[in-house]
Amino acid sequence: MDQLFTKRNFSERPHRGSESPKFGWPLLAVTCWPHWLGLGLLSSQWLLLPHTWRDKLAARIGKQLAKGRWPRRVPANLRRCFPQMSDQEIDAIVLEYCQTQACIIMDLPSLWLSSEKQLQKRVRFSGLEHLETPFAESRPVCLLVCHSMGMEHAAHILKKSFPLLGYYQSFGSAVVDWFFYRLRARNGGYLLQRGDSMRQLVRDMRDGWMLYMMIDEDMGEREGHWTAFYATEKCAIKAPAKLAAITSAAAVPVYSWYNREEHCYEVKILPALQDFPTDDEPSDVAQLMSSLETMIDINPGQYGWRQQLFRSERHRTN
Repeated sequence: MDQLFTKRNFSERPHRGSESPKFGWPLLAVTCWPHWLGLGLLSSQWLLLPHTWRDKLAARIGKQLAKGRWPRRVPANLRRCFPQMSDQEIDAIVLEYCQTQACIIMDLPSLWLSSEKQLQKRVRFSGLEHLETPFAESRPVCLLVCHSMGMEHAAHILKKSFPLLGYYQSFGSAVVDWFFYRLRARNGGYLLQRGDSMRQLVRDMRDGWMLYMMIDEDMGEREGHWTAFYATEKCAIKAPAKLAAITSAAAVPVYSWYNREEHCYEVKILPALQDFPTDDEPSDVAQLMSSLETMIDINPGQYGWRQQLFRSERHRTN
């Protein structure tokens, strides 16, 4: 069931993070021109083509991508997690993943070219009460998210109603980094870089900022625990459990995907994890991975199977 937001403005809400990067002459260097051109072409096709045409074109592009090497990590991850899955089932997920990824990329300009009203109509939420309740109680919240389709659009709309902060990872382009950093920081939201002070994050969460945090990343054995993940094991990040323990935050899973039939984004907010965290860190990490499985099962074809889910395997110590 679709739910409407209570619009709030947090642009004046204080935080301890750094300010958004400023535009400067280095971003106009010749080496940056291809990146500006890419953003311009992406925006142009969005302005010229309606949703249906873009998605049909993206489906064709995705079909070709599925035949190449770009999604090669997807089948390997799927076979590891679901050894019972047939080749036909794997191929179907690879195709859906590639086609939907192409749709998402071609629709990215909607984040900066759509009006607020237009964008809100295309992002549908269910389970908003699971965020409204702790927010009304002034309780810290840790949003447990993963690399699913539409997560950028979900965060963009969420921060129009809730004070949202998150971590930022570079795209490898100064232009794209500047552009998306400013885009994500609109309406008072702010971003942290890897290595920023954990103390400032904890203090801001206690002051009411909601943390938008990926729980499916493999950050290595130093920052994770080995735990069950479907039919295999994964080195799962333990930071969400630590932060929830320090701040007494509600840990709320959020999963998003793209509805290609209706050309819109669906976001499901699940109930907060119960009896979390505990005094047993490995048990908490196992519960995080169980919640990740629950989210992925909502729409397996639109989870980020292309990422390095098992990066630490080659360095695993017994």
